Formats: sequence, C-alpha cells, structure tokens
Amino acid sequence: MRRTWKDLGGSAALLYWMHRALSLATGGRIQIEKFLLVAQPVTPRAGLPPGRGAEIEVREVMAGTPIEKCFPRPSPTTALRFRQGAHCLVATRGDTFVGYHWLASGPCREGTLRTEFRTHPPQTTAWNFDLYIAPEHRRGLAFMRLWDTSHDWLRRQGMHWVFSRISAYNISSLRAHQHMGAVTLGWLVYLRVGPCQVSLCSMAPHLHLSLSERSMPVIVVRSPSSATTGS
Repeated sequence: MRRTWKDLGGSAALLYWMHRALSLATGGRIQIEKFLLVAQPVTPRAGLPPGRGAEIEVREVMAGTPIEKCFPRPSPTTALRFRQGAHCLVATRGDTFVGYHWLASGPCREGTLRTEFRTHPPQTTAWNFDLYIAPEHRRGLAFMRLWDTSHDWLRRQGMHWVFSRISAYNISSLRAHQHMGAVTLGWLVYLRVGPCQVSLCSMAPHLHLSLSERSMPVIVVRSPSSATTGS
C-alpha cells in the first residue's frame, strides 16, 4: 500500500521517511520503527454465522508438530515462542496449511526487536501476535474463521482483553483493528544501529538502551479498565 503523509499522520510519516532514507543509505544497518500498543475487547460471540467456513479446521498445536515446516517464520523463532509458553492456533483445509495465530497469557517476547511484554491484569488479559494467512487463502473466510476460534479460546480462558503491537507504518492493519474496536494505549519507537537498540515508549521504562540480547525493556501493558482505576 502506498503511504502518504495524510494516511500516516505527522510523527509516523516523518519517522517512516527517515527510516526509508537511513535504511537505504546504510544497507539496513540503521532502522527506525514505530508501533502502536492497542487493546481489543474479546468478542462475546463469533463473527461468522454458524456453518460458514466450517471446511477450515482450527486447532491448537504443540511444539514439534509436523505442520511447523509450513510456518513462515524461522524454526528458532517458533521454538522460542513455544518455550515462552505461547499458544499456537493453526488453520488447515484438509491437509493444507492455511494460517496461524499466536496468543500468550504470560510474559512474551516476539520478533527481532528486543522487548518483553507483560499484560495486566494477567488473569484476564493476553498478548496477541503474528496472525498469518497464506496468500492464496486471503480472499476467503480463513481470517474470520481463525479470528473467531482465537476469541473463543480467549473466552474459555477467562480473558477480557487482548493486546498487540501494530506497526504505525501498516495502514491497512491499523484500520482493520480500529474497525474491530481496538483502543490505542500508547506508542513505542525503536532506533536500531547495528546491534544497538534504543527504545522510546509512552509507558515505563520510557527510555531503554540495549547493546545485546542480554538486555531488553520490560513493558507492562494494562487494560483500559485497570489503567483507569489504577489497579
């Protein structure tokens, strides 16, 4: 999608074009990324009518399942997610991999950016990341089928809110989350220069310098209700 200054907004647009220029000039050695931290209420009911998308089966899988070979992420990334206790819901049509969705009900570190996220209150909140649908299945009901099953899983776990980190440069994802009732809680900016990472966040610890994998900020993301009451 073509990104314009109006679509991105002032600060995100400035950071995006700085990121593009610096990344291009340094061969990717310097990068600037901005994310919004959002909360979405767990839906009380399925979005699809009964029977729609029934040909797509969604189930939770454990570490070491053969379908991992179809995952679009490197094996070490998948292994790290399972070691952290994250849950993986996989959608299939017959024997064909359709997509997956990751959910974490405890501390979670995702992707290459060095950050650990913790949700509060832990009993009723979860972290939501990497909802992926294979390109050939993106025009059908796969997304809604996976989304409905994920929220059914969250309801059964007693969760009221699910949090995620969305790139401020990804206009389509931001609009989709807003359409589904997402509430913006804060923002997070990363400056990466080689192995050095500086993170600036609207939440504590606000500013953090990481020089290696041994150091990373721990960000506690609170549900809108707990943030209001201060609990």
